[in-house]
Amino acid sequence: MACRYPGANNIDEFWSLLENGIDGIVRVPEWRWTKDSAFIMMDGVRQTEAGFLSCPLDMFDAKFFNTNQADLRYLDPQQRIALKVVWEALEDACIDPSTLKNTITGVFGGWWRNDFKEILQPGGIAGAKYDSAIGIEARENILRKYVKQIIRVTLQMNENEQIDDHANFQDLGMDSLMMVEMKNGLQSSVGKRVKISINSVKDCKTVAELSARLVDLISGNESIPNLTRSELKELVIQDAQLPDTIQVGYDIVSTLCPINDISTVLITGVTGTLGPYILRELRYKYPYIKKVYCLLRPNSLLSTDDRFRRCMQAKNILSIEDLEGWVETITGDVGKELIGMNSTTYSKISSEVDAVLNLAVNVTLPERYSNTKNPHSSRIINVQGFKNILEFAVANKLKYVYQVSSIGAEQELGEDEIYKETWPNLEQVDQFPNSAYIISKLICDNLAEQAVSRGVPCKVFRMPNICGDSQIGGNISLENFLMTRFLAYMHLGYMIAEKVPICMMPVDLCAEYSLRLFFMEDTPYEMYNVINPDLGDEREFDELAKDLGSRSMQILEYEDDRRRILEEPPAFYMPFLQGKKDITWSKKLAHFIPDIYPSMIIPSWDILRRDLTLAKKSGVFDKYRIKYTD
Repeated sequence: MACRYPGANNIDEFWSLLENGIDGIVRVPEWRWTKDSAFIMMDGVRQTEAGFLSCPLDMFDAKFFNTNQADLRYLDPQQRIALKVVWEALEDACIDPSTLKNTITGVFGGWWRNDFKEILQPGGIAGAKYDSAIGIEARENILRKYVKQIIRVTLQMNENEQIDDHANFQDLGMDSLMMVEMKNGLQSSVGKRVKISINSVKDCKTVAELSARLVDLISGNESIPNLTRSELKELVIQDAQLPDTIQVGYDIVSTLCPINDISTVLITGVTGTLGPYILRELRYKYPYIKKVYCLLRPNSLLSTDDRFRRCMQAKNILSIEDLEGWVETITGDVGKELIGMNSTTYSKISSEVDAVLNLAVNVTLPERYSNTKNPHSSRIINVQGFKNILEFAVANKLKYVYQVSSIGAEQELGEDEIYKETWPNLEQVDQFPNSAYIISKLICDNLAEQAVSRGVPCKVFRMPNICGDSQIGGNISLENFLMTRFLAYMHLGYMIAEKVPICMMPVDLCAEYSLRLFFMEDTPYEMYNVINPDLGDEREFDELAKDLGSRSMQILEYEDDRRRILEEPPAFYMPFLQGKKDITWSKKLAHFIPDIYPSMIIPSWDILRRDLTLAKKSGVFDKYRIKYTD
């Protein structure tokens, strides 16, 4: 047992009050608060003159309770007391708290009102300073301070560690779930004056961008409005126009080397999920590649070389020593003119490179496609970025182009009820939800078709959810929306009842298959579906969760969703419901690489099982408070 009562700071003092008949409720002393500043008046009667806890509220061992010092500003004194009392109760019962991990043990608490939060939120923690600031720049600077403080709390950084205003959140180590935590912290900072949603800040990738967006939200400035279906289609058609500057003239036709004589390659997006595996394949299986340039966006905290090394070391799939003298990093940005290089560097690199592998992508699924100029949006990175890559492909000499797409950008099946493996019809956009990532990939596929028709040697590889590793097993990416969804199911303890096909492909096989096709002389410049022919059914996830020791799932039925899906089902859905399992079969891969397709591919469920098993072993379950048994 343990307690805190007026006049009793432990259980012994409480027994003493009872035994001696002492009333522990007394007037609140002046040192605790003043009647002018803190007394609550109701009908002219003071309601808070008596009854207080005499324990010191400002004495709390943050280190002992594994609490970041920066958290203390947000930690309600009631919560501090509760932590102490629970610990004392366990001590009184002679229970080691560490033995309770992953057991069915709970602490139940209740209180009348969250007055500490109400103190913080009327104007927010930043309220008074923000309101007194003059000018947009001054207000942004105030909010930057609080954004950085929340980042330090979220990442458990030292108070003295510097955070640059223009450092990318992903480079700092923020994943999608941490972004949700940061959003909640921001809500406390700005208070009730504005409602912050994930959608309102999802495009902000740096402290500077997020602070500017918050100023806009607080000021009531509206963001870009959602497009109507007709406006969206008009914008898609406009963005799908290949610039006239992308032409293969007679002067560069002869500069294209035989594909097996490629010696110098430019790779964009090398630090992403697929990039390190592409690099490994090139290094160990294509000896005629003598030089690789890797284009990395500038970062104020790290040089391009440092970022590259950190990424490769984190993946631990190839030796840094094997890359010395073979890889050279270049500062740039696909979304900018000359892909972010200066004219001298651009001229030099475009004259040397024989092939460009474009892996740069923005995969922010909640983002809507719009007429935005945001440099971190799908429209700029994916669409404008690909146009810039195609311009690079015809600058000074003709180059081969490797482009990654998504199976989500294809909605149509062929007569055999298998996903089409042809250039997509742009009219499909009418069937799409307004997802910036998917629509941007549809546009890019259309741009690639036009580029090929003009003589650009481009091959496009559609891929599904890239997860796992066929050789080493698990491969965790908390930026992967599918991984996040399944972790959320286990955290919440429930999932939807609908049958949904799951297609996952090991990242190493995506790299191996696509590069085999890319470097084959007899594969035409077309679309290729590098996807897993062995589908899973999301409805069966509850059984997989049980195998991992997670609690039983509650299966929720949503009649509205079911009715909508059945009334307007995607092309693949009805064949899947009817038991057709080969809708993702690739005739092209079966024809061109029969020695490795599909024999080397493992089922989608096994890929997910390996990834989640690794997540469990590496502490991801604990981090996101997923209850499980070993």
